[in-house]
Amino acid sequence: MVVVVGAVSSAAAVDGEGFQNGGGADVAELIAAAAPDAPLAEPEVSRGVLVAESRDEAISVELPVEGGGLSLSDSSTGIEVGVGLPEETSTGRPEVADDGTVVYRADPGSGVDVAAQVVEDGSVRIQTVIDSASAPHEFTYPLDLPEGAVLSMTADGGVVATAPGGDFLLGIRPPWAKDAEGRDVPTSYRLDGDSLVQSVASPDSAQYPMVADPWLGIALIDKVSKAWISGKGYRYSVFPTWWGRGGAGALARWAAWSEAKSKGGIPQTATLENQFLCHYDYRPLTTFKSSWNLEAYARDKGYLSFMASQCN
Repeated sequence: MVVVVGAVSSAAAVDGEGFQNGGGADVAELIAAAAPDAPLAEPEVSRGVLVAESRDEAISVELPVEGGGLSLSDSSTGIEVGVGLPEETSTGRPEVADDGTVVYRADPGSGVDVAAQVVEDGSVRIQTVIDSASAPHEFTYPLDLPEGAVLSMTADGGVVATAPGGDFLLGIRPPWAKDAEGRDVPTSYRLDGDSLVQSVASPDSAQYPMVADPWLGIALIDKVSKAWISGKGYRYSVFPTWWGRGGAGALARWAAWSEAKSKGGIPQTATLENQFLCHYDYRPLTTFKSSWNLEAYARDKGYLSFMASQCN
């Protein structure tokens, strides 16, 4: 079954900046049916630019209007990176669907719609919606990274960018693609200089449209909550992002600790630091915990002793 993406709904309104508000619903629905659930941030128009922020307002994402690409910046870490829309696509001005999906419709003959979604944790999903077997199935995403950054593939097929000293800059989750029946379609990444290239297979059994999705992020920590435990003191609950839970390597441990302190107001003490490093270094055993709990009132027994007791 080939689904033809139709024209903008007559209910869509054009705002003062020329953006289509309420458009792109058909593309957003295709993506919602295929993509993993994730709470989305809604972009707003600011000085002619579409901008969305993370839940804690630390990460700001600017989305392109006339060509160019997305830019991500984290005020808590100082990280700034950019990613271009796929070079193989040709699209028009953005339409903003009601769920916050920013849709770039294919120009006539292009055959591939592009959509960008900013997740509440500040990560970004860039989807390609491939409408037929004759449309492009390989997509090149130029990356704009700080000088000296190193791009490398991870064992699970994802990608990580690190600073020359090993600090985490950007992570890209392993690729996925699905056809119109919700079946997995083989897909993979490769690196070409400073660009990420996603290849999507075209099996004879595949039903179109297909949806493919690089999902990238620059944060290791989503949020930190603080609670007073009666008679003891404060407990900090650290909620890592997907990259903090396992996508980033061991060298990012200090960057993650610094980010947690910045986002949660966690004081620099030996016991809190050692508890955090234990949780980080104990991955994947701690990966599936909803949060990493750090107890300011816990006696510092040293990093190795915390590791021996599984961070307790």
